[in-house]
Amino acid sequence: MLKKVLVVDDEKVLNDLLSGHLRNKEGCVVSNAYDGQEAIDMVNGEDFDVVILDVFLQKKHGIDVLKHIISLNKGTQVIMASGYMDTAMVNEALKIGAVGLLVKPFDMNKLKDLLLKALTKRENYIKDKKIPKTILDVNFIGQSEIFKKTIVSALAAAKLNSPVLLLGQIGSGRHSFANFIHQNSNKKDGHFAEINCSNFLNALFEKKLFGCEQGTQDIASEEIGLVDEVNGGTLFLHEITDTPIEVQQKLLRFIESGEFKKIGGSKIQKASVRIIASSSKNIDEAVDNRMLRGDLYYHLSTTTIDIPPLKDHKEDIPLLVEYFLRGKDSISCKKVSNEAIQKLMAYDFPANILELYNIIKNAELISATDVISEEHIILTNNIEKPKEEIVNEEVIPVNIEKEQIEEALKINKGNKIKTANSLGVPLKTLYIKLEEYKIT
Repeated sequence: MLKKVLVVDDEKVLNDLLSGHLRNKEGCVVSNAYDGQEAIDMVNGEDFDVVILDVFLQKKHGIDVLKHIISLNKGTQVIMASGYMDTAMVNEALKIGAVGLLVKPFDMNKLKDLLLKALTKRENYIKDKKIPKTILDVNFIGQSEIFKKTIVSALAAAKLNSPVLLLGQIGSGRHSFANFIHQNSNKKDGHFAEINCSNFLNALFEKKLFGCEQGTQDIASEEIGLVDEVNGGTLFLHEITDTPIEVQQKLLRFIESGEFKKIGGSKIQKASVRIIASSSKNIDEAVDNRMLRGDLYYHLSTTTIDIPPLKDHKEDIPLLVEYFLRGKDSISCKKVSNEAIQKLMAYDFPANILELYNIIKNAELISATDVISEEHIILTNNIEKPKEEIVNEEVIPVNIEKEQIEEALKINKGNKIKTANSLGVPLKTLYIKLEEYKIT
């Protein structure tokens, strides 16, 4: 495989001579930069195996460029180049992470030795960081140690048939991990479906989950539940602590035995469904406050995976930014300045990857040039949420509760007592909601 090398030197003649030698004698694919800032922009936008970097450059000093390359954590190896040997500078460069120093005029044998050393270190880095192909198939972006460990845990969980509990903050990528576990499990040929437990009141949640027999609640035909629809596949229960408490016993029975009954039905039915649940809330507090049954939690937490917040793997931010600008859903040709990247790296992202996506897409819109600069990076939580299919994070309709109440009223032919009972709420609460939503 051809090796990609970036030669950075503001002396054009030397730059071109060295580049020609690397292409013709060493078989490398070579790119060129003629000042420090250009080098930073290039390594931000492209992966190189090796950078041969002059110390004294225009716009950015070579040591500053070296620090930036190392901070990207891409495994790019750097060979420093200088017109003279400066022991203090060499020691500083080696301490930062450079492979070695070439002194001008270049000794081509020395260049070959350092290039071989750099490429060996690069190959070892790639080998150590290698991610299974299946992971790449679901667009996981990240090479940090903590993120890799999370992926390895998810891959191990995928090989089991037991439930999985994903814990993580909003926007951290729980949907992506649930989908990844499904894609790498023995259920991968079946359907993957999800239900947001926050979206449904009691009876409607049970009906959505297990279905309803014909004639029950005055429905004209039998309704199929999600466990039937995804039989042989995976069901993702998003925000499990919001599951109506009255339904949790039935859900527990299904997890234990695969058995369930439709609403209004007497026949015990079975389905083979892999259950993955998630929560952004403190799960122990939810159990203590009786929002989540302890026995249900016990069964769901057979395998628990903590998904790290973005602030704990900031070294993945440059990779994520690149993906958001160059990914399959983008046609952007814009680059991000080093100052903009540094501004992002200094921020803690309370809404995680979801927020980073919003910030980058907003910056992409307001930047009038082909460079996203520091001033285009607006650190706010108020940018409109992206579409679910892009960020793999569920978007909840704000009027879902109103629609549920209207549906329940229709089923119960306007009888408010029956409606309140079917929704599992006190009659007083129903009247408050009717007034709030102006439902007559």
